[in-house]
Amino acid sequence: MTGIDVTEEYLRIAKEKVKDSGVRNVELILGRAEDIVPGRGYDCVISSYLAKYADLDRLIRNIRKMLRPGGVVVMHDFTYPSNRAFARIWGFYFILLQTLGAWRHPSWKPAFDGLPGLIRETDWMGRLQKLLREQRFTGIEAEPLLFGASAIVAAVSTGPADKEET
Repeated sequence: MTGIDVTEEYLRIAKEKVKDSGVRNVELILGRAEDIVPGRGYDCVISSYLAKYADLDRLIRNIRKMLRPGGVVVMHDFTYPSNRAFARIWGFYFILLQTLGAWRHPSWKPAFDGLPGLIRETDWMGRLQKLLREQRFTGIEAEPLLFGASAIVAAVSTGPADKEET
């Protein structure tokens, strides 16, 4: 198992959890997910809260290199709810998050403040599905969750990129 994160704090916490669990076959790497290709032959690549930030073109090309044929990619992230009533609740939630979250974690204030706008502006789901098709993934599925406030996109790899593409 390989974990990648751009945040040293998160990796430190992950290292503590790995150590406490006694699991030995875990590698944790500091860096941007789209910049790292830790190897080939992975069965699954999973990400959460990455798609809206990442260079999806590069990320999907590299995931294709990492996955074995039949391997699965699963990506989860926030989306802007299409239901107007739930969008109002979503907006209120972010006001609370910006207030209470910033009070509890002052260093995260810029993220809390910028997140609602970023979620409204990004079309990571449509872009991701398009890129997966272009990279010859199959079985592409997208499922909205929590009244459209988040979603999961999954697909199956047909194998690594051709030699001339690597």
